[in-house]
Amino acid sequence: ESFGSLRTNVFDQLNVDRTHLGRIDTPGIMEEVRRQLDQRLRRHTNRKGEVQVDWYVPRSSTVAKHKDKFERHLVELAKKSQGHDATVEELCAKMEEEEKRYQDAVEALKTKLSEAETLPVLSASERCANELAAAFFEAGRNIIAAINNLATRLPQELIKSNKDFLKMCRS
Repeated sequence: ESFGSLRTNVFDQLNVDRTHLGRIDTPGIMEEVRRQLDQRLRRHTNRKGEVQVDWYVPRSSTVAKHKDKFERHLVELAKKSQGHDATVEELCAKMEEEEKRYQDAVEALKTKLSEAETLPVLSASERCANELAAAFFEAGRNIIAAINNLATRLPQELIKSNKDFLKMCRS
């Protein structure tokens, strides 16, 4: 008997639920859910666009600015390096010129030396040769110091300016 009444109650409840479900517009609800899902998907797609506009475009312009700065920096470094190369060539030419001047002066002294007959003239020639040698040595030492400066200090300055540039780009 309790089983029978339970069965009757279940069927009565199912019948009430069926009539309630029959009144509900199922296709309309499905259409509403479909519309809400489409809106969510559109919102997600728009968010992607916002991310594109809000993040990638400004970042792209920042990268482009840094690229332009880096290219200008490289051109500036190339000009400085080219200037150093030109300076080294000038110094080498100056050294060759000093050597030629010294050789010519020594040759002139040799011709005068064959004409010298007295001791004071010979000692004056020796003193003049020593002065020429000292002047040539001093000029050579100055040129070597300038080349060493170009080879050591100026590249260090280029490295420092490059580090400063990279530090600026990081900030």
